[in-house]
Amino acid sequence: MNLIYLDHLVWNFIVLILLAFSTGLLAEYLLISLSQSAVHKLRLRLSRWILSCPLRQLEELGSNRLLAVLTDDVEAISITVSNIPFLFADIAMILGCFIYLGWLSGLVFIGTVGCLGLAIAFVYLLQSKAHRLLKLAREEKDILFKHFRTIIEGIKELKLHTCRREAFIAEELQVTTIRNKLRYRT
Repeated sequence: MNLIYLDHLVWNFIVLILLAFSTGLLAEYLLISLSQSAVHKLRLRLSRWILSCPLRQLEELGSNRLLAVLTDDVEAISITVSNIPFLFADIAMILGCFIYLGWLSGLVFIGTVGCLGLAIAFVYLLQSKAHRLLKLAREEKDILFKHFRTIIEGIKELKLHTCRREAFIAEELQVTTIRNKLRYRT
């Protein structure tokens, strides 16, 4: 009798493992599909917006900035969309832990919430500084994209004129890449 019960538990365990594996695969597939769909729709929306904007406004923005938006920013949004389910799972786990901690000890719960508040304030200060640095790095990256466009669009002239090519590399491209590298280090 015990052996039959154990055999039944093993089969239930195997079925649960297969169910967890298959639902995990399905969830991953749906998440990737959602992310790709969001990226596709966003790129189309941005492209329509670019095409409907006045030419003067587009010239003020610059093609390098538009290219960065269509590539880097859309990719960052895609990564964010794919991380949303994990964020909700983590929030649910944290809330469950807080409820359990409050049930165990109200004093420890209050102390933990106080320490957490201080930690959040500290992280917020660090993030605001990081946001400013990332904004500067983004501006440098826009300049770098502009230089790349110059290389692509002016390849014939740069190949024909060695002095211009060397000046462009030394005075423009190298300076920008060094500034960009330093921004990402700090």
